[in-house]
Amino acid sequence: LAMCVNGFSKVGSLQDDRALWKSLRKTVITVTPRMNSQDIANCVVGFSKIALLRHDNLLWETLATAIVVKREQLIGQHVAMCVIGFAKVELLSHRVWEVLADATLAVLPRMSPRDVADSVSAFSKVEALFGNEALWIALARATAASSHTMSAFNLGSCVNGFSKIESVLNSKTLWRALKAAVVNAAASMNSQSTANCINGFAKVPLFHNDRELWTALSAAAQSCMMSANPFGLACSVNGLSRVPLLLEDLELWENLAQATLSVAESMNAQDVANCANGFSKLPLLRKEQPLWDALARTAVSVAQELTPQGTSNCVIGFSKVGSKLGDEGLWHALGGAAAGLAPMMTPENLASCVGGFSEVQLLLRDRKLWGVLSRAVFGWVKHLSTRHMVGCVTGFSRVELLSDDRVVWRALAKATVNLAKDMKPHQLVSCVTGFGTVSFLLSEEQPWKALASAVVVVAPEVSPEGLASCQSVFSKVSLLGKDAALWEALRGAACGKS
Repeated sequence: LAMCVNGFSKVGSLQDDRALWKSLRKTVITVTPRMNSQDIANCVVGFSKIALLRHDNLLWETLATAIVVKREQLIGQHVAMCVIGFAKVELLSHRVWEVLADATLAVLPRMSPRDVADSVSAFSKVEALFGNEALWIALARATAASSHTMSAFNLGSCVNGFSKIESVLNSKTLWRALKAAVVNAAASMNSQSTANCINGFAKVPLFHNDRELWTALSAAAQSCMMSANPFGLACSVNGLSRVPLLLEDLELWENLAQATLSVAESMNAQDVANCANGFSKLPLLRKEQPLWDALARTAVSVAQELTPQGTSNCVIGFSKVGSKLGDEGLWHALGGAAAGLAPMMTPENLASCVGGFSEVQLLLRDRKLWGVLSRAVFGWVKHLSTRHMVGCVTGFSRVELLSDDRVVWRALAKATVNLAKDMKPHQLVSCVTGFGTVSFLLSEEQPWKALASAVVVVAPEVSPEGLASCQSVFSKVSLLGKDAALWEALRGAACGKS
C-alpha cells in the first residue's frame, strides 16, 4: 500500500485522480498503526506530492502521530524522506518537527551525503526550526565532512538551505568546504543547482570578493544559459546582481539579458520579479529597451499572481528604469497588486513599495493605493528598522495626498526619536528633508531634538549637499534657533568641506 502511494505519486497523469487518492487516503488512515517506519516514509513522500491532499488535517495528523510513535525505528533515509514530505505541508505542530529534528540528530552519523543534503533542504523550509542551533550545527558539521562526495544537485540544495540560517552563516568550516566542492562541481551543474549556489553564496559575506568562486559560478550560469528554465535563469540574475565583483562583467550581463529576453514571455510572477530586481542594479542595462518592454508585458499579465516580496521587487526594479516610469498599464497593474497585498507585507516590502511608487508621477494621485500603504506602514511603525523608516519618510514626503495625514506622520516622527542616534549621515539627511516637507511637524519638539543631536555627532561626515539641506530645514524649526551646538557643528562642517 505504501509503495503504491509513493509510486502513483510520481505519475503526473494520476496526480489529479480524485477517486484514486481518496481511496488510498482512506485505507492508509485505517492501517497506519500497523505500518513500519519505511511504510510511513513512503506515504509521507507520496501524499505530499498530491495537491488535493496537502490540507487534509486528518491524514497528516495520522501520519505525524505515527512518526512520533515509531521514532525509535527511524533510519537516516526514512528521516530524510519524512522531512522532505512534511516540509510541503503547513499543518504540522511544532512537536512533530521537534521529533523529526531529534530523530535527525540521532541518525545523522549514519546518513548518506544525499540524505544529509535532503534534510538541510527540507528543514530550511520550516521556520519553526530556524532557531534550533543544535540541529543546524550538527547538519553543518555533517555537510562539511561529506560535501566533497555530494552531487551537484545536493550541493546546490545545501548552499541554498544553509544560507537561510543565521546561526551558521559565519561558519568558515562549513562554507569553505562547500565552496571547494562547488568550484569542483560547477562545470557539471544544471541551471537550478547553479541558481541555488549563486543565491546562497550571495548571502554569505565571507565570499563576496572570492574571484575563484564567482568565476566558476558565472561560467556555469553562462554554459547552461540557453537551456535554462525561466526559474533558474531568473534566480541566477537576482543572485549574481548581489555580487559587486560581477557587476562590471558586461559580457556576462549582456548574455543574461539576451537569454532572459528569449524566455520572458514564459516567465511566472516570481521570475519577472527576480529579473526586474536583478537587472535594475546595473545602470547600463536600464537602457535595454527590448528587455524591459518584454519584462513589463509579462509583469502586467502575471501581476495578480505576485507575492508581497515579488511585488516589492517589481516596484523597486521598474522604478529605476526611466523609460518605464510612464508605462500606465504596468504601474496600474503593480499598484493594484500592492493595494491588495499591503496588509500582508513586511516592513521591507512596504518600504520598497513606498519608495518605488513615489518615483512614479502617474500614481501620486492614487488615493486608494496610498491610503492602503500608509495604513500598513502605520501598523508596523513601532517595528520599523532605521533603513525602512528612512525609506517610508522619503517616499511619503513626495506624496502630496499624505501631507495632511497627521496620524501617520506623527507616528513616524515619534518612532524616529529612538532611531535617530543610529542613523547614518545620509539617512539623517533624508529624514530631516522628508520631515521638513510636513508643516505641522515643524513644531514637534522631540523628533527635531533627536534629529539635531544626531546630526551634531555626524556633521563632519555629511556631504556638502546634505549640510545645505539640513541647514535649510533646521532654519524653519523655531525651537532649534538657539541650539548653539547644532549650528556650530553645521558651521564647522561646512567650513571643513569648503
